[in-house]
Amino acid sequence: MSFRKPVVHQKKLDERLFNIPYGLSFHPTLEPEYSDAQTDLPDFLEMRGGENDNSEAVLDIVSQVVLELADIGAILEIGIAAYGPEHSMTTRVLAAKEPWVPYLGIDLADRSQIDDEYARTYTLRLNSNKHAIINACLYGLTDFERPISLLIIDGDHSVKGALNDWKYAELLAPSGVCLIHDTNSHPGPIALVAAIDRKKFDVVEPLASAVDFGIAIVRRKP
Repeated sequence: MSFRKPVVHQKKLDERLFNIPYGLSFHPTLEPEYSDAQTDLPDFLEMRGGENDNSEAVLDIVSQVVLELADIGAILEIGIAAYGPEHSMTTRVLAAKEPWVPYLGIDLADRSQIDDEYARTYTLRLNSNKHAIINACLYGLTDFERPISLLIIDGDHSVKGALNDWKYAELLAPSGVCLIHDTNSHPGPIALVAAIDRKKFDVVEPLASAVDFGIAIVRRKP
């Protein structure tokens, strides 16, 4: 089985009105083949059965990245896992992080069951496009100029949604990491990864050739 990724194009912008988003080489689009508002692809390949969308390979990568974080800035996760803990990226993150490392999870659903003041684990039920509110919370959790040590993008899988969530990458610490889920299988992550400026970020897709939903490890260069 195989999955053919869609072609990512460079969106033509009126430079008087738009700027290329931070950290990208160009403004990506999948149009006209696909709408930049759609979250799935019509020939989307279900790479595993059941409701779980995290392979053990993805979960192991997430755990290792958390364990290797170079600083103690905040972890920001956009899209909190709602399924069983054995397949949850959120569970792996919380298990791997030290209790003094703050975690802020963003989701449209109520995920307050994971809130834990002692472990500095907090959630907000709101849209990730509420940048002012979320940024204020991040700066309340850390004293760093760039408060995010790890950004996890696993929310709205449209191109528009992924670009919105990527805005938080500007708050990544010099050694900060962004994990982008579904880079083999959903339009937003595919377009976003293709557009990331390799002069500013190191990008690795360890499961690019695997039958897996995929994940990208994006590390900000100092």
